[in-house]
Amino acid sequence: MTAEQSTFDKIVLRDLGEQVSACFTTRMVTGLCTFVGGVMGLLLSARPARRTAARAAAGEAVFFPVGANLPAGGRRQYSIGRVQAGGKRVEIEIREVPVGALENDPVRALVDELGQTDWVRFSADFHLSSHLFAAVTQDGRPIGFCRYVVQPIGPDTGCPPVTIDGQVATEAKILAFGVQEGWRRRGVGTALQRAVIGAAATEGCHQIRSHSSGANAGNHRLKLRLGFAVHPIVRDDDHKGCYFLLPLTLAE
Repeated sequence: MTAEQSTFDKIVLRDLGEQVSACFTTRMVTGLCTFVGGVMGLLLSARPARRTAARAAAGEAVFFPVGANLPAGGRRQYSIGRVQAGGKRVEIEIREVPVGALENDPVRALVDELGQTDWVRFSADFHLSSHLFAAVTQDGRPIGFCRYVVQPIGPDTGCPPVTIDGQVATEAKILAFGVQEGWRRRGVGTALQRAVIGAAATEGCHQIRSHSSGANAGNHRLKLRLGFAVHPIVRDDDHKGCYFLLPLTLAE
């Protein structure tokens, strides 16, 4: 090897080393910035959530985004959605109507208007609990509702209860669901369904299940967008109705 070739190889190796070092340093800096930015984002987003939770625990009426980590026992009082109305985003509250309070609650008129009274009042011996969520505007006007029951999986189809590792598996079955006509396709139904999903998961349900007739294509689209599986079923003359099922991830 000539002296010139040796010198050339050294220069090439030195340049290559500098390039590798620069690339490694750039990646380290980029990775560090990404990590720090992520941590700062979590901290900045957590602070308002903690303040809001503290205000809620003190008894204030506060608003949470749907799906947020709410204080213990607070999901039903404080779950909130942001929906479209008149070209702008407005807040709606999702609250639970206490058992037995339907007769004196403003949502009753909407339940009657949408022809869901029988399904809101229906009960069976195997129902473990019943819940009615109402979507209301900030001035307290009901614009939607969703009623579900917690029950063992199986008895409502004439089958024995399903068990998992010796424990009876439960589900949240949606029996009644409706949104006032002027508020449809604005996110109210989605907010209600997400509130039910959150509550059902908190209560340890294995799944959510509901039936929708073939005439209710809007509800079909909503359920599919939320990730529900679909099982077509024939009921009397309805050949396009479906059961919708959403398995829930249970906390260990």
